Amino acid sequence: MQYDIKDLRPTKGFEAPPYHVEAFPGHGVNWYAVINKNGFNCLNFPRKPGAKFTLELETANQICKMWNDAYNKAQLKVSAPPTFED
Repeated sequence: MQYDIKDLRPTKGFEAPPYHVEAFPGHGVNWYAVINKNGFNCLNFPRKPGAKFTLELETANQICKMWNDAYNKAQLKVSAPPTFED
């Protein structure tokens, strides 16, 4: 792996959770994409413009989990009831 998955973000304009992983058969290998709720591959590698797939299922799953966890964490902050201090 030549990138840190923590640096990856969905393609700008395609941030639409929840995300899931899909496999696309290639010539002797599978390519994996992270798909948004609208069915678009939003995987993006800033250091490799135009690259939209990974050959590693585990990596795709980690990216998907990271993005969904970040979305769920943000939702909890928004939906949490306000706390009042005396």
